[in-house]
Amino acid sequence: AMSLSCHHSLVPSVAAFELIKNPVVKCDLMAISMKNRPTKLSFLSQTYGVIAEADIGTEWMRFIGQVRFDLGVLSKVLSRAKYPCSIAVKYLTKTKEELNEYYEKHYDGLNSVLSGATDESNKLLTEEDFNLQYYDENLQDDELPKDIVGDTGYKWDWIDQDICSNLGIFYSGKMPYISKDVNFFPAALPNDGSIDIVVTDARTNLIQTADALLSLDKGLHVWKEEVQHYKVRAFKLVPKLYGRKSVISVDGESFPFETFKVEILENIMKTTMSNGEFKETGFKEKISK
Repeated sequence: AMSLSCHHSLVPSVAAFELIKNPVVKCDLMAISMKNRPTKLSFLSQTYGVIAEADIGTEWMRFIGQVRFDLGVLSKVLSRAKYPCSIAVKYLTKTKEELNEYYEKHYDGLNSVLSGATDESNKLLTEEDFNLQYYDENLQDDELPKDIVGDTGYKWDWIDQDICSNLGIFYSGKMPYISKDVNFFPAALPNDGSIDIVVTDARTNLIQTADALLSLDKGLHVWKEEVQHYKVRAFKLVPKLYGRKSVISVDGESFPFETFKVEILENIMKTTMSNGEFKETGFKEKISK
């Protein structure tokens, strides 16, 4: 995912060349908090629902290759599996029109700093750079985090509970490609101070669901009316399966199955990127039409 997103290639020799020769870009990371557990950093994604179970739940089938994931997704979609939860978000965009405007504003790498270009690009990180704005260990599952005075975006709010009670897929991330041929977050940008979120309703009819899943390679699923797509500064997800076992996946690895909070940490990672940006996803071309 990182090689394809940042180096635009899965060929080791090409990626190695890109790694050495291309400009260094500052990127955002995500901080994941769970009560009474150390905070972890995530560079790629967090998921709950169909995708998480299809990924982690089919590890035992790795011997058959990538098709094990496809079979896992197909099984969950056909069974109309639901993953009830509550999701609180610090919205940056609520509508697809707002998302398009946000993307266009940040597309040119407004906050990108190439290595050596300025003194700011070589600034050492301090403890303050890792301070969490919204973490509160005493916050209850049914409470919203406090808003920060002067912070950008909307106030904290709950995603429609009717959708969350019938959730099929929850996926959040920072890089466009989450695996080969899966352009899940086409509007993702390296350092726009946001996390992309995609949410689907398990009640959506099978034809529409199949159409969305078959559009993942080109990133066209996010344009579907039945797919919710936001940019947020932070979110909190509270699983509500009431005894039923499931999984939460972070960067492709299984995490404790409990309430978790994620917020953006801006410009704290450096990596090289071909032409100083993520691989082209087709999102800019789509909104320009």
